[in-house]
Amino acid sequence: MILCIYLAHWKVYEKRLDRATASLPVPPCLPVLGNAMIFLGDCEKVVKNLEDIAEISYKNKGAVKLWLGPKLYVVISNAEDAKTVLENCLDKDRVYRFLRPWLGRGLFIAPCGKLRVVLDMLFDREIQFTNDQLREHLDSITIAGNDTTALVIAYTLVLLGMHQNVQNKVFKE
Repeated sequence: MILCIYLAHWKVYEKRLDRATASLPVPPCLPVLGNAMIFLGDCEKVVKNLEDIAEISYKNKGAVKLWLGPKLYVVISNAEDAKTVLENCLDKDRVYRFLRPWLGRGLFIAPCGKLRVVLDMLFDREIQFTNDQLREHLDSITIAGNDTTALVIAYTLVLLGMHQNVQNKVFKE
């Protein structure tokens, strides 16, 4: 019974998001799994699948949608669109919630409102952190740095793999 209610809720949610992004192309996907299969296989297959997604995006105004299970992701390849999203969408994805047991409620997984309040306080006046708050924020900074660095390195390697001429120049340098 609970499973049926969840599936019905998910289907309504999915339809609403699908209508909102109807103009975006989507690679072929499976029921329930969505496009998750593109991330399975050896490295060469996954990179090839990512190249195919990038190609679809370039051909369709710089965006493509992917369903990973019930979760919708929009892949943006246009730099101006990415800038707009990054400047206006500071809320963290629900996926980050699984980090709470390790990071507490530090800035790395903080909702947008908390992040803005803390940043405002830091710029406007001195504040006193408790030891626990300080530890949570330092953990957040450490993990955020690792997360960002890993993402940038991975993206750089994918782009280098897609552009052999640039890869050759980097190798020579």
